[in-house]
Amino acid sequence: MSVAATEAATTPEAQPDPDASIHAALAASWDAYKTRFVQEDGRVIDFNDNGVSTSEGQAYGLLRAVWMDDFATFQRILDWTDSNLNANIRADHLHAWKWGPRDDGSWGVYDRTSATDADEWIALALIEADKRWPEADYHARIASLLDDIWTRQSLEVAGRRYLLGGDWPKTAGPIRINPSYYLPSAYRLFSRTDPAHPWMTLVDTSYEVFAACRSRTGLPTNWCLLDPHTGRLTISTDLLDRSSDFGYDAFRVLWNLAADYVEHGDPRSLEALESMDWLRRYWVLRKEIPATITADGIPLVSHEYIGMYGAWLPALALVDPVEAQRVYKAKLLTQYHNGLWGNPNDYYAQNWTWFGIHLYRQFLRTVRPPGDQSMPD
Repeated sequence: MSVAATEAATTPEAQPDPDASIHAALAASWDAYKTRFVQEDGRVIDFNDNGVSTSEGQAYGLLRAVWMDDFATFQRILDWTDSNLNANIRADHLHAWKWGPRDDGSWGVYDRTSATDADEWIALALIEADKRWPEADYHARIASLLDDIWTRQSLEVAGRRYLLGGDWPKTAGPIRINPSYYLPSAYRLFSRTDPAHPWMTLVDTSYEVFAACRSRTGLPTNWCLLDPHTGRLTISTDLLDRSSDFGYDAFRVLWNLAADYVEHGDPRSLEALESMDWLRRYWVLRKEIPATITADGIPLVSHEYIGMYGAWLPALALVDPVEAQRVYKAKLLTQYHNGLWGNPNDYYAQNWTWFGIHLYRQFLRTVRPPGDQSMPD
């Protein structure tokens, strides 16, 4: 039975605490996700891409496991990740980004390039795990990974530090960077764990990127261009180049901003979200959000994407909690069945819907105005 059906069948007097209801849905979703997407050996499978595994998928699994206090699954995923995406694959502590069927019929890594977002999420998961399970002692692993992220996946340009998409060439330009890879809330934790590197400078750079890498609608773009000599940030104006769309990469910026406000209260995150009000206004008018929107605000597709709604939910709650509750009920609860959200084979949607609801729950518990007892039902 879906969460919506369960709650509808409960009398008002007997209704459980809605916060507990959200937590129960997150727990049930994690159990369903493990059953469907995580093999016994810890490999996370992307069924929509020929059954491949990516460093991103492994990272998402690690973070969900630690947030659900599931040490056994965390360690299984970590062991597979280390054995298959790093050991004997790379000379550093970063992770090859793609593993799956090769041209010769064997299975293994077929793209050794690292993906910075995945390495950041793995580092974040390890830091959270080290706090939750100190006896596991992840200290050395965390230190090595953070050092390689800083030295191999970031670049100083004109006195500013910028995060790159991976261990890519740093001299050719312009360099494509991904705004959704910038995680200011994580850099605050990295700075406490790794004082050898000035991670807080990346917090400031994150907000510079969020401000510069936006289309005419004010929405973040999937990709952005960095001049490696001047540090100038621009977006592509090529009509055939979809990098300036708001889509499957860019929507994560909304979650990143919400996380920095909910967890650390940086007022710049709220200001940035308020400047991206185009999305909320479009929703209020049409009660839908296209999965891809061009730089001019033109829907590129007619379908929606539940992962986008999930990632947007806590961000919307910060600027318009009433509409956030409507999105939660209309677009998320209605697509929750047997522990999975929307398309049961879409691991990306499962993760971003889960992350969004997880942060939304944190928002409801910590950020809502004093005396406001309203909760989603």
